[in-house]
Amino acid sequence: MRVRPSMRMRAVLGIYRAQRKPRGGSLSRPVLEREWKKSGLRHGDLAAALEDLVQRQLLLRCPHSPTPAWELSALGERAMHSLRFNTGFGALRDWAMLRRARRRRIQPPSSERGRRREDH
Repeated sequence: MRVRPSMRMRAVLGIYRAQRKPRGGSLSRPVLEREWKKSGLRHGDLAAALEDLVQRQLLLRCPHSPTPAWELSALGERAMHSLRFNTGFGALRDWAMLRRARRRRIQPPSSERGRRREDH
């Protein structure tokens, strides 16, 4: 699956929304990693997402935190709320791909799929 930057952004901001973090609210790396696993995306995608969101000033690094942490900026809070109401084609495609990634993560491999591989 090709993961687009907008999908990663949607996934990270979705974590902040699910954790009910307002502007200035921060999440540590362990919390982000735990929640990221639920997204079905690769661990490396989280690092890329955090870097991208810091560059876009949607998240700010917390220098005072004992563990790496990121704080939701005012721009990030606006983006988080606008994602909820964004119904364009790109938003729909990102939502569908993230849903597919989550489902792939929780579903065991189908025995039918295994038989198809063995037949070929």
